[in-house]
Amino acid sequence: MINKFFITKENLQQLSPKEHKQFRFKHTLLRELYYEGAKSNKELSRVMGTSTPTTASFINQLLEEGYVREYGQGLSNGGRRPVLYALRDDSFYVLSIDIGVYMTRMAVFNADNQFVTSKKNFDITLRNDTKFIEDIHEAGESLLTEYNIPREKLIAVGIAMPGLIDPENGINYTWFKDVQLKEVFSEKFGTTVFIENDANVRAIGENYFGDAMGYNNALILHIDWGIGLGMILDGQLYHGSSGFAGEFGHISIDKDGDFCECGKRGCIQRYASAKALARNVKAGIEAGKMTHLQDMVDEDLSQLSVDLIVKAARDGDLYAIESISKLAVELGRGVAMLISLYDPEIILLSGRVAKAGNFLLGPLNDEARKLILKEFINNTEIMISENPDEAVTLGGMALVMDKLFHIA
Repeated sequence: MINKFFITKENLQQLSPKEHKQFRFKHTLLRELYYEGAKSNKELSRVMGTSTPTTASFINQLLEEGYVREYGQGLSNGGRRPVLYALRDDSFYVLSIDIGVYMTRMAVFNADNQFVTSKKNFDITLRNDTKFIEDIHEAGESLLTEYNIPREKLIAVGIAMPGLIDPENGINYTWFKDVQLKEVFSEKFGTTVFIENDANVRAIGENYFGDAMGYNNALILHIDWGIGLGMILDGQLYHGSSGFAGEFGHISIDKDGDFCECGKRGCIQRYASAKALARNVKAGIEAGKMTHLQDMVDEDLSQLSVDLIVKAARDGDLYAIESISKLAVELGRGVAMLISLYDPEIILLSGRVAKAGNFLLGPLNDEARKLILKEFINNTEIMISENPDEAVTLGGMALVMDKLFHIA
């Protein structure tokens, strides 16, 4: 039932002129109610540019079809209080899948952007084989079954994953360059699927629901084992001409530097990622640096983690603080480039390293401010994201709705 109104560009071409016109009217009504909340017939007519009887006719159809409900009454302007209309919470559902290298998170949302399932973690390791695809599908199906989600109301699946991703064709050139993942998952789940780079999905989530909400120019920098960048520019997610914009972690800052896993030398993420922090701290300890971290891992450096390094810094361990500060300086140089290039209103930091809070933020800010023109100094706010994990999960929902509601 739902996919009758949330359809692809290809399916739109199969509609007759009359069906296309009806679809556009209903689509616009649903989009307005989704983004703006409850509205009266008169308010919707103004948005639609149609008469109130025409709008009422479409509202009644959507009421009968189960997409819309009466929400209550609005404020009176002297006459009878108008009836307000809103989307039914259960009119449709979206499955959001956040695929990480070592773990995958999933959740289902309703039409009111509310979690209708718990945010569930699955121990699925990202790998280039058919078993991985099967594992993701089976995990998704198990979540849908566990919470009795009606399959006819599952309008789409939004998938976030690392790698160079062509979102239009649904190809991940880093992990599955010979597989059209979008088509494969669409066939398995029996509904529309959208696939996007995880940094971009995080940016959408922060912009729609998180700390970047209300900003037209925001950069979301995820500092984890690698470094990802999602860019909201002029209110839109920026992909670039090839769809691969935002590979900030693989900008080379030292042509004679260490080799990166991408094959180039001196990439930023060789010096400013969680992996770099853990590697450098371990090397320092092996070279005789004094720190309480050895006691925290019982002399077993294989147990050293970024979370432990951050904890040690908070407990006053000078070597941990120094190590985070050195990483922050390297990152600050890159952030200075971003500010000079894009002049954003806000840069949000998330990921394992961002949990260091002010131990990271202080020296990062100091270094960035040294390197940018004075005219930029007060234009950009740099801060730590409050709910980064929730942002990427909600981003899967936002990705779907953004795509579906802009088809017509």
